Amino acid sequence: MKKRYFIALFSIIILSIFAIQSCQDDDICIDAITPRMIISFRDKTTNAELKMDSVNVYRLNTSTNNWERIYFSALKSTIEINLNVNDETSTQLRVSQFYQNSTSIYDNVSVSYENSDEFLSKACGFKRVYKNVSILLNTNTLFSNSEQNTTEISDESQTHLYLYK
Repeated sequence: MKKRYFIALFSIIILSIFAIQSCQDDDICIDAITPRMIISFRDKTTNAELKMDSVNVYRLNTSTNNWERIYFSALKSTIEINLNVNDETSTQLRVSQFYQNSTSIYDNVSVSYENSDEFLSKACGFKRVYKNVSILLNTNTLFSNSEQNTTEISDESQTHLYLYK
């Protein structure tokens, strides 16, 4: 009887060891994302958040030389913009606001950067990181000023560009 009990207990222990050894981490990627550029709108006199109505953002397609709308928002103070993920080192943006009389006022924003790929894990692969970022407000029709907050876009935890109106 003791021998059967010992064999059963030994078998359970061996099976448990094999079961534990065979467990592996899931190859599921949750946090991997190529970061977007965060743009916040501010009031130029009070520095308070400014909710912009009917904001459109266009990106210049360098192969066709046409502006393509990549973002539309209504009543937002912060927007997220995808930069080029190919090997280009700059993105030309046009930020515009439409008014009720169908007129549009816009400013052009040039974003230049160095591309860097960062390995995350086998499941996630690589994400694009933008280093040595330089942002320039080319015109001052819609916005009076801009302020660049960082020179690296590696996550979406902070605002990268403030536009003052």
